[in-house]
Amino acid sequence: MRHRTISVLLIEDESEYAELLIDMLNTSSDAQFIPKHVTNLTAAFQQIAANPYDIVLLDLHLPDSDGEDSFTRISQKAPQVPIIIITSRDDRDFAESAVRMGVQDYLLKGKVNRGHLTRAIFYAIERKRAFEQAQHLAAFEERQRLARDLHDSVSQTLFSATMIAETMLHLYGSQSEPLRQGLDDLYRLTKGARSELQTLLLELRPIALTESSLDRLLTTLTNTLQSRTKATVTSSLTRDCTLPPPVQIVFYRVAQEAFNNITKYAQATNITLVLQRGNGTGNDDSVMLRITDNGQGFTDQQTRGMGLQIMRERANSINAELTIEGQKDQGTTIVLKWHPE
Repeated sequence: MRHRTISVLLIEDESEYAELLIDMLNTSSDAQFIPKHVTNLTAAFQQIAANPYDIVLLDLHLPDSDGEDSFTRISQKAPQVPIIIITSRDDRDFAESAVRMGVQDYLLKGKVNRGHLTRAIFYAIERKRAFEQAQHLAAFEERQRLARDLHDSVSQTLFSATMIAETMLHLYGSQSEPLRQGLDDLYRLTKGARSELQTLLLELRPIALTESSLDRLLTTLTNTLQSRTKATVTSSLTRDCTLPPPVQIVFYRVAQEAFNNITKYAQATNITLVLQRGNGTGNDDSVMLRITDNGQGFTDQQTRGMGLQIMRERANSINAELTIEGQKDQGTTIVLKWHPE
């Protein structure tokens, strides 16, 4: 912390006191502070929108805001930035209330020296970081618990239902067409529900996107797609295809986005998914994903849509080639190709 640069947003309408605090920061040997002084919340909001800050020093009583409302409004604008209140109110109840609101610390006007100020800033930044890490850990553990519960209960139930439906299909054969159709629908729905659940479990445990091979992940997405559309889905996937984690996640997300677009807009009757590693000669380690449908295609305007733009950004993040070809009423082909460096 001592050798880092710390940007400080000071919100204080008393110019003389603000100058005193800025002088303390500029003459501190504990760190290089870069203070920016504003006198009201409106100016503070403009600063926060334009610049990243490590800490906010906030006077609660300002020309355009007063009391707890000042803290509430600034914390809403900069929820990730620790806030230290500057106040002349020496009150234990107030201090406890401030902590409950989320204030990292508070300093009493007239009782602050350089050491108090720099230590308060250091501690506030570290406490905020520790709190966010604890929140992330708690959220991660809750997702893990939910994933285990879903896998142990709902997933097993759906698996059993799917097996029963498949067995009944074999037993009854074509003896009763309405019954067979009902069993066929039941089998398709339960199988689709299992795939939807497996996709949800992947989202709850993001690490699972790198624990499994890409072909298995794509199989899960394909099964989910089959439950959402009546189109014929054909896949040809290179087995045991495991890629570097960032690359594998991009391939998975691009396929996921492509399938979502097909489900929502394409009205396709045939969908083909191909995952190929190398060119068969043994001299090429590239990986190619191709998704083709015979649906409605798109216009030039639609190629600039948010979903396609996100796919392009993901491909760029791993230096992969993404081509999207399609014409109205003539289907769409998406090709993602990555070459190891």
